[in-house]
Amino acid sequence: MISKSKDIVVYGCGHYGKIVAKFLIKNNYNLSFFIDSMDSSNEYLGIPIFHPDKLDTSLENFDVIIAIINSSYNSSIELVINNLRLSGAKNIIFMDVFLAAYPSCLLFECDVENIHEKIDYICDHLVDEESKKIYRSVFKCYLNGRVNENPYISETDQYTPYDLPRYPDSLDFIDCGSYVGDTILHLENNKYKFDSIVAFEPELTNFSKMSQLLRNKTKNGIAVPCGVSNTTGIVNFESGKHSGGGVYR
Repeated sequence: MISKSKDIVVYGCGHYGKIVAKFLIKNNYNLSFFIDSMDSSNEYLGIPIFHPDKLDTSLENFDVIIAIINSSYNSSIELVINNLRLSGAKNIIFMDVFLAAYPSCLLFECDVENIHEKIDYICDHLVDEESKKIYRSVFKCYLNGRVNENPYISETDQYTPYDLPRYPDSLDFIDCGSYVGDTILHLENNKYKFDSIVAFEPELTNFSKMSQLLRNKTKNGIAVPCGVSNTTGIVNFESGKHSGGGVYR
């Protein structure tokens, strides 16, 4: 897999790239630099970030980790792999393979003390067995590092599964993390009606798209460019690089 005697390059300095970097640094691996085509910063945790077009170092003697989830099954990653090969990379490690070998990586920043008791506690508050099964399966695949075993959720009816009773009246709907308004649009397409909508979205590109959608859907809509938490404060937020944003440490 990866060796402490070799230098390591992480392709991608997004959410998973940062998780991998912290894991490598904590465990005394030699992380040399990141490669990222969309990150405008020059470094993360003191580790330099290079745009692939400006990389003038051969990767022949490096272990290269592609820190994009499910990357070995994503056809769009083929160009990245080809460019890495052209740069001399011989040992390319996909994120799902890396996680299978080092499953504690995803839990590196989590409070895992008594985690099974906490999972049981949540399941005790779920009514149906199918929800409990899905919840346990999600944690199982991450605890084992086998992210490709994540339970399948249909994108076409993930918000309105066939066995979910329809609420007959118009909704006062609060959308926390509204993205581009896809949940609102999906509900509308499934014959739900709204009296009012309050939508929270901190990622500004998505917020702009969601706000436009909201203006077209209801007169009683409020778009709020903030995240939602159980506390009030300011956190580090990664925005504008991918389809969604996220909090990082």
